[in-house]
Amino acid sequence: MNKKSTGSNGENIAANFLKNKGFRILHKNWRYKHKEIDIIAENDKIIIFAEVKTRKTDLPYNTQISSNKEKNILDAAHEYINIYKIDKPVRFDVILIVMSKKIPKIIHIENAFFPEF
Repeated sequence: MNKKSTGSNGENIAANFLKNKGFRILHKNWRYKHKEIDIIAENDKIIIFAEVKTRKTDLPYNTQISSNKEKNILDAAHEYINIYKIDKPVRFDVILIVMSKKIPKIIHIENAFFPEF
């Protein structure tokens, strides 16, 4: 599997994971200019902007995202909120998918970072 297909598979697993938690997937790979949000999902109470990190091996893995990536996600989310006139609370999550076993390991970090708007 190449890096792009690994990432795409991870995003599909993360989307199904969120669906199973009662979320509706609004967009995958939503772009604003050169900035991208992997998954945007909602339930009755909240909108989630999720960054998905997919790894082939179990250890070591890093759940952190760079400050530049975080800023890009926040900027894109700000535009999304303005474009779609979102009026519910938002949350920024990181979902780590580790593909090293037959059943992928999913680590969901809610409120991984916070907006400044």
